[in-house]
Amino acid sequence: MTHPTIATWRTAGEEHDLDAAAGTLAADVVLNSPLTDLVRFEGKAAVTEILQAAFAAIDDIAYHTVLEEGSTFALFYNARVGDRRIEEAQLIRLDEAGNIGEVTFWLRPLPGTVEVMQGIGSALEERRHGGRAARSIRAKLRPLVALTRIIDRAGAKTAMRRER
Repeated sequence: MTHPTIATWRTAGEEHDLDAAAGTLAADVVLNSPLTDLVRFEGKAAVTEILQAAFAAIDDIAYHTVLEEGSTFALFYNARVGDRRIEEAQLIRLDEAGNIGEVTFWLRPLPGTVEVMQGIGSALEERRHGGRAARSIRAKLRPLVALTRIIDRAGAKTAMRRER
């Protein structure tokens, strides 16, 4: 049987219930960035802000696998960002009180990861600095979104040719 914190986290993600998701977090929770090891988000307020932006960027979350070893869990879901299907893996460690003390996210495919980054970045900038800052983030990341889509298609074509 899944730990109650993980069950709440999972339901909160699928229903975009920010309050329920935040309720599973320890006060000193750490979120490790899926993009770089140079950035960690520390504390319940900072992680909740990231979750709020993620819920704005990611739709149709449907968890399909939960693995457990002691107080460590690996959760996997399929979702959508814009018109792109994505899959995310989450490594969650509970603290001694049973709250989420650490979470790390991984996303695939690369174009979806970049589009999530664009969505979360622009949502954070919108809240922190207004619409102009959000538009600036979207504009700065637009070439990277386009490039990763081109690389994704080219890589798929190359792989399909090798299979023949």
